[in-house]
Amino acid sequence: MSEVGKRGSSRRKGDEYQDNIALRLALKAYIDRKPFDMFLEYEKSGNLDDIVMFQGSDISAYQVKYAINSLENYDTADLLDPESPVSFKKFAASWQIMKQRFPERNLTVCLCSNRGLSSALLDLVDVEGRFSCEVIEERRRGEAKKLRSELASISGLETDSFTEFLRNFKFVLRQPTLSEIEQYIRTVLLDKELGLSDDSIFLDLKNAIKNNAIFSREAITTQTIDNLLERLQSQLLTPQVFPVDRECKMKCVSYR
Repeated sequence: MSEVGKRGSSRRKGDEYQDNIALRLALKAYIDRKPFDMFLEYEKSGNLDDIVMFQGSDISAYQVKYAINSLENYDTADLLDPESPVSFKKFAASWQIMKQRFPERNLTVCLCSNRGLSSALLDLVDVEGRFSCEVIEERRRGEAKKLRSELASISGLETDSFTEFLRNFKFVLRQPTLSEIEQYIRTVLLDKELGLSDDSIFLDLKNAIKNNAIFSREAITTQTIDNLLERLQSQLLTPQVFPVDRECKMKCVSYR
């Protein structure tokens, strides 16, 4: 579904969308009880700084992009233009930084958006959003072979490194719209999975994510979510006080 907004509202909604994606990832990991360390606006990963999630030996680095019109598609020009926000050159450079810092980790680079892919790019990926084995191993011909060669050239990577980079890349596209993802967090993750139906809990969690992205270099963890939910629930469980009419006297009746 397409969302219509004012011109210039994309950046503001983009930040909010990124916060919602981060909250969804954190709550899913929390519900599954999978320990994690999530960094927002991570300063040690180049352009892959929106969301970086460490889980065991795995690292998932997300670049989150939001489109006012969710019917838009990424085309080959978006990946090949070195000045584009989703330039393959920028992704490859950031991937190199992360691989050098964490050589023993399994790294996945994710382009996450409510956009889709053009038919030319869609032809290169599998149902999970990863480049197909035929593309990675350079077994495709025609336009697919030509596009792979152009992506390799713009990436600036050596042959073996580019092949590994393709294996590590994932398109996480056609994500829900801003309103749809908020509804999912409220009704499915908080209400159904955690039994937390009060709307103020969602708003407070979302605000905590926003504040972390702006002000903190600390990771969001399972314990962080535990502490937040415990504090928010304790605020909601305030004792009820009933007024008493001190002038009213009760007459005791004896049944002897």
